[in-house]
Amino acid sequence: MIVDVVRLASGKGKPGGALSGTHPVELLAHVLRSIVERNGIDPAQVDDVIGGCVGQAGEQALNISRTAVLSAGFPDSVPATTVDRQCGSSQQAAHFAAQGVIAGAYDIVIACGVESMFRVPMGTTTIGQDAGGSACPGPRWRIRDSPDRTAPAPPITGSKMTLIRRGGDFTSSGRSRYPARREPSPPRREAWGGDQCGCRRSAVGVCPNQRLHARVRADCSDSPTASAICDIGSEVSVMY
Repeated sequence: MIVDVVRLASGKGKPGGALSGTHPVELLAHVLRSIVERNGIDPAQVDDVIGGCVGQAGEQALNISRTAVLSAGFPDSVPATTVDRQCGSSQQAAHFAAQGVIAGAYDIVIACGVESMFRVPMGTTTIGQDAGGSACPGPRWRIRDSPDRTAPAPPITGSKMTLIRRGGDFTSSGRSRYPARREPSPPRREAWGGDQCGCRRSAVGVCPNQRLHARVRADCSDSPTASAICDIGSEVSVMY
């Protein structure tokens, strides 16, 4: 049973992004702290914290989920682990948490995730080396469907979005309106008929240069306003 969902407003993974000046441990710790406080849960009752993170290097190294648990003020007795299933890492964390509940191992478990793509850029974990080995040679070694794994590597997610956009399967206005409906900020959400997806309740934003345990706004985000999103054309630059 999913009791509650908490998330931060999003920021661009680039210099000057709304959250680029905040350590990823602090971002995740703020979310963990918020969810237990909002639901009146004693953190000591949490059986496990499972977090997803792809770039487990630098500021996101050494089991960032555990570091965030301690930074959030949870007791030392609360365990945590970090998983990497690439773009599905946080989803996998949720699956593992659900499986633990179904198996009877957990009564209360938190599934979460964090990724600061400015502070820990994509590819950092390879430290400049070939992560594919002889079976998947080359710098873009991602899993192949072909038996010899020599076919060109598929595009990364940011590029895929551009390819889909150019494919003509969706209208420009329809594609642009969808993210606007997902925005947590009340001024943006009200333009789309209220909080139908629960975004406003789930968002606990963080503003730059503001202490994380102080009161924060949920609409501090780099995301465009609803009107701006709808003005975006079909040739938006690749996100990453």
